[in-house]
Amino acid sequence: MRKRFHEPIQDGSQVNSETINMAVTVSNFSIDIEAEGYNATGSCDSNQLGNGTGAIVTIERWEGELRCIVWADINREDPTHIISLEEAKITNRKEP
Repeated sequence: MRKRFHEPIQDGSQVNSETINMAVTVSNFSIDIEAEGYNATGSCDSNQLGNGTGAIVTIERWEGELRCIVWADINREDPTHIISLEEAKITNRKEP
């Protein structure tokens, strides 16, 4: 089962007044983030926003590890970054 959310976002710097449409798709295995005008190389550029196939960022749990996968270069087939989020666990906080 997939849940989809569509929302336009504004430029946080307030220098640019344009908005960009974003979509978040939540499935049993991952959270996929898509942005209008952006795409991963393995996907068709005309994909409908929100169907999960044009995700440029995925957050998933893989072999017990929470990780963020990023496709920052449309010309590369494989992700440009796979970031483990395990060091962000609350249990890893060091008291001063």
